[in-house]
Amino acid sequence: AEFALDLSFGGFNEIALAAWNQLRHAEQHATGTEEHAARVHGFLGLAHFFVVFSRLRLANAGADVEKEGEKNDDGKANGEEETAKEGKTARGAFADAFVASASNLFDKHVTHWLRMTWDFFEESKDRRGLVLVSGLMNEMLGFLSAVMDVGSASDVFACEALIAETCGDAGGGGDDPLPRFFASRVKRYETTDAPLVFLANVAEAMHGSGDLARRVESAPVSSKPKTYFDAKTVENHVRLAAHWRLNKPKLNAFVARFFVDALDAETDVTFHTFASLQTLHAVATETAGETRRDLKMLRRVSAKIVADFV
Repeated sequence: AEFALDLSFGGFNEIALAAWNQLRHAEQHATGTEEHAARVHGFLGLAHFFVVFSRLRLANAGADVEKEGEKNDDGKANGEEETAKEGKTARGAFADAFVASASNLFDKHVTHWLRMTWDFFEESKDRRGLVLVSGLMNEMLGFLSAVMDVGSASDVFACEALIAETCGDAGGGGDDPLPRFFASRVKRYETTDAPLVFLANVAEAMHGSGDLARRVESAPVSSKPKTYFDAKTVENHVRLAAHWRLNKPKLNAFVARFFVDALDAETDVTFHTFASLQTLHAVATETAGETRRDLKMLRRVSAKIVADFV
């Protein structure tokens, strides 16, 4: 952990940029070779680790600042208040450092390269590569969300610009907005394509990128992509709900919200297949007694879908 912390303060950021540039140049003559694929896999795995590491440290730094702010509201002596303010400033500086520790990855050109790499993995049926690239892109969206929550004004401003460029309808570069990109991948997922963790990554990224776009006024997003409540998209969300024990709470909450949105859009008929109803009935039954908020949400909406059909 100490080694990772040392690298996160500057070292990794420079390593990531140099490695990414090297990979781009190597693609001109080495694309498709096993050696190049191994290097891309290694880069994606290392980047994933440090993005998660920086996101968790950033979230902890933000929580510390918030706790200090609460302590300052108790009528302390002036000297104690000044000490608390200095501590909060120091933690804020740490938060800025964690944002900067992976900043070279957060560029529209890197996002475009990741999408092209994703397309290449799909064409070459590289299942490991698909898991790695989807996991990294999902964690990068989580990092942006953390910066929006606890980052400094300048970091939030930079985040908003990147979100507008990559997630909003007004984004440039000729690429589809990320919510639409991820929605199309959820729609066409088959269990033979990649492990279920890939679908979990993509579904979480689809909802997470949409939420980020809605947080940024300059990044309007159209109501819902056409594929949003497609029968196959619904089926794949039900497939994720079946694994609620293994899902992250955030993913369970996204799936539950998707079910609610589908009902509000009067597309509940897409749930009316034997397999989906059987799965939702099992989810509603098995989550009975669970106290976590995401599981309570999932239980209520699953039970409602089954009850409405009956």
